[in-house]
Amino acid sequence: MRNLVTTILAAAVSAAVAGCAAPAAAGGARSYEPHTMNVLVGASLNRPETGVAVGANYEYRKDDKLGFGGFADVAFGEDTSTVLGGAVFFHPDDHLALFGGPGVNFTSGDAEVVARLGGFYAFEWKKYTIAPTAWVDLGDDVAVFLGVGLLFHF
Repeated sequence: MRNLVTTILAAAVSAAVAGCAAPAAAGGARSYEPHTMNVLVGASLNRPETGVAVGANYEYRKDDKLGFGGFADVAFGEDTSTVLGGAVFFHPDDHLALFGGPGVNFTSGDAEVVARLGGFYAFEWKKYTIAPTAWVDLGDDVAVFLGVGLLFHF
């Protein structure tokens, strides 16, 4: 499992370096705000057991396709688990965002390196943006999050 995590972390760093070297979108006005905060609530499966989880993702959007940011979430259960990390965001279209990056999972005084892979799909509803969100954390154990987020663009 550690080789898989190392490979995923190397891929995330490579994507971040490639994104920094990519040229900015040519001319024209932005069709997005550069900052996005996704406030989440949902269920965390297998961290350390199924339970309620809350968290947030922040993204600074570099251009139409690429953004960088971080994530923090807490899963409540018999043992509370907190994950903090950084991510690269890829936007294949206006609504879909895929993200991945390294993080650290703190549970019961132990720290474990994890790789997070996930995504969300943003729906506009009146003045709100609602985003069903899912991700998987790969480490010594595999943890899955399923939930919904409220996006704030600024």
